[in-house]
Amino acid sequence: MDEDLRAASLAALELDRERYAAAQSWRASALEFLALQPLINGEPALAAALGT
Repeated sequence: MDEDLRAASLAALELDRERYAAAQSWRASALEFLALQPLINGEPALAAALGT
């Protein structure tokens, strides 16, 4: 992670894509992303997305 978006993007290009792709599915990535988002209508984004 880097505060500089350019530096972070260039560093991400150096990651082993096969290793990270095998370790995390698109669904898991989406759920992790939603868990880090702010509230939607007063509840966590993940709960809002899952309807819980």
